[in-house]
Amino acid sequence: MKSKKMTVIFRIVLMLTFIAGMIYLISFVRLASAPAVMTSDEYLAACRRWTYVFFVYMGMTLASAVLSVIALKGANKAVGAVRTAVIAFAAVANILAVKYIAAFRGYEDAVDAAKAVDGLVDTGKIFIIMSFTGAMLLFFLMVTSVYDIVTTFKTDEFEKLSAEQKDKKQK
Repeated sequence: MKSKKMTVIFRIVLMLTFIAGMIYLISFVRLASAPAVMTSDEYLAACRRWTYVFFVYMGMTLASAVLSVIALKGANKAVGAVRTAVIAFAAVANILAVKYIAAFRGYEDAVDAAKAVDGLVDTGKIFIIMSFTGAMLLFFLMVTSVYDIVTTFKTDEFEKLSAEQKDKKQK
């Protein structure tokens, strides 16, 4: 039973990690097109918010990787190893991107920050793309997590009903 609870907790954290990853990705897309429609103060605030979203996403990715290793004990080892490898890729990609993303926290001038967003394409492109790819790969794990939770609860309910019917027949 403890294994099931840990697996459900892991699956929920993984789903939340995917959501954080999508918020991170969408925020970047908005940030890239924002200089034309925002004041300089709004743009600097948006840059800082984006970094906060990234760090939350990175923390959740690391937590998901740890929980995936813990959940690996009770599941199909091959599937668990692939799942853990995908999450580890996302976590490592985020760690490698920290240097480029953290730079957005230090800008005091919106023009410099906007140039930095454009400059990401040149300097940190591969690391940022790897980070985005990791966020997108989590989609498949999120879908399997939803499926796993639904089937786990369905199986639990079926087992509970079967046990109740068995008890009624014995009485």
